Amino acid sequence: MQPETYDYLCENALNRAIEDVLLSIPSSIQERYSLSYLNNFDKKKEKIFKEYNIQRKVIRKKFFDVGEDRKKLIDIHKVSACFTAAVLKVRVFDYKELEPMNMSVFYSNYTLAFLSGIHILYLCMLSDYEKSGEKELATLLKKQATFVFPETNKGHDKYLQGRVKTLALNDMYAIDFDILTYADMLYWIEKYNKDELQKLMAAENRENNS
Repeated sequence: MQPETYDYLCENALNRAIEDVLLSIPSSIQERYSLSYLNNFDKKKEKIFKEYNIQRKVIRKKFFDVGEDRKKLIDIHKVSACFTAAVLKVRVFDYKELEPMNMSVFYSNYTLAFLSGIHILYLCMLSDYEKSGEKELATLLKKQATFVFPETNKGHDKYLQGRVKTLALNDMYAIDFDILTYADMLYWIEKYNKDELQKLMAAENRENNS
């Protein structure tokens, strides 16, 4: 990944994910636990970039060895998964570990990792629609502003909460982050959103033609 591309992703994916996390936690809770990402943030971004490139090189060498042919790039799902892995390792948010521990604060870095990858995928999907001239789908995706997630069974965590908890549990029990499996999950999230947008476009067209 070129530094310019990384700067773009930080501005439009990582920073947006940070905002999402902060918006989900009341300011009074943030103050009580001193939740912040500003401590050495530039250094953390540098570490994320280095860690991303490490993850990407491992995946390319282990599963997609193309020798010197740099034109054969890994797909966006693996890029997003590598970025997620990097954010998980760096820990952007700092906070005090007080008792009782607020779970939204505890999950803040895991939520950030999940949303960072999701926002990268969103940006790529929007770019693909715009490049292919699918203006109606691009407009609907812009209006949606982010990805939507499937409904879960009654009594279960919502989809996003479930994925964040899984990241946290795997980290707590020192289970290696599986980039290929995670990339596959991201593929299905993207497909779900493409299908939902197609349904929405069809419904709007029916309504306009009725």
